[in-house]
Amino acid sequence: MKMIAKIMFLLAFSSMVGCRPQEKASTPAHQQPTTQQPAKKSSQTKKHPKKSTNPSAHVQTLWNNDKNQELSAFMQQWQTKIAQSYLGTYDGKKPSYRDNVFPDVLINGQLQDKVNWGALPIALQWSPKGDKQGEYQVVAVASENTTLAETYFFTIHNGHPLVFEASKDKGDLIYLYDSQNVELQQGFAKILTGKIPVSHSDNELNQDAAAQIAQQQIPSAYRHTWYWQDQTTHNIENFDLTNAQNLRLDYYTTTKPQWLNVRTAQQTAGVGNDIYLRYRYFDGQQVPVAMMASGAGIWFDNNAYLQRRQAQIMDTYTFGDEPKGRDDE
Repeated sequence: MKMIAKIMFLLAFSSMVGCRPQEKASTPAHQQPTTQQPAKKSSQTKKHPKKSTNPSAHVQTLWNNDKNQELSAFMQQWQTKIAQSYLGTYDGKKPSYRDNVFPDVLINGQLQDKVNWGALPIALQWSPKGDKQGEYQVVAVASENTTLAETYFFTIHNGHPLVFEASKDKGDLIYLYDSQNVELQQGFAKILTGKIPVSHSDNELNQDAAAQIAQQQIPSAYRHTWYWQDQTTHNIENFDLTNAQNLRLDYYTTTKPQWLNVRTAQQTAGVGNDIYLRYRYFDGQQVPVAMMASGAGIWFDNNAYLQRRQAQIMDTYTFGDEPKGRDDE
């Protein structure tokens, strides 16, 4: 696989500076009337209100009681639909996860240095109004009322909505990943922003695959450099699919999913590499994720991403729809 440097784009900006209008000349003193006129205030002595130096004075309130009640109503409807029961801070309850009671542990700092978003350490901040300075402001927490304790963190990340789900992994750290539940992500986004995000389907990424592969063209959605974290070395690797030159492309129409098979044009042995794209949530938004496999059994190798940062955070995380790996046979 060929290593490809990431392309950076620079945007240049220009500014325009206007000309200052010329001031009128003052009337000579000997031509001025002798009647005393009220003194004019100099523009230089005009006082302006002092700007506040308090950063919190400029922070927009993104969450409130009304939105809390909306979230409560949404969760009641959602949990009834899926036949589950959740305790939520939006109802004044105190849900728990691994003996951590919320929002108490966020308020008193007990989770400091104990939370990861995948491979990235993060600091969660309890923010019932969404007006804090923290990067990850939690406005609500909901936990399933069972021993499994499936737990969701309704979070504002740099101003946009994100629903984290606590991983079932054991250990001292709490590992969070985006919930892959479309209804949860869209429901919270609508309450926070007032708009329903457009929902994408996997078919959008693969609808032109068969026709383009038949002409030995890389399908449009696949035509990128893909990054993943090596499971052994934990180094970021990449796979260049921007150019079909010197590649032989095939399409598995009888398998599910329908894989794109890639080999070198000169390859006479082996079955090459298999790739299938699907949408998955990352940072509260649906992004293409490449499921990569190889071998006669189409054994799973890794998930790959469009951005190096995504690959670093997600590390070797699997979403549950991947085929078996070689070690699972």
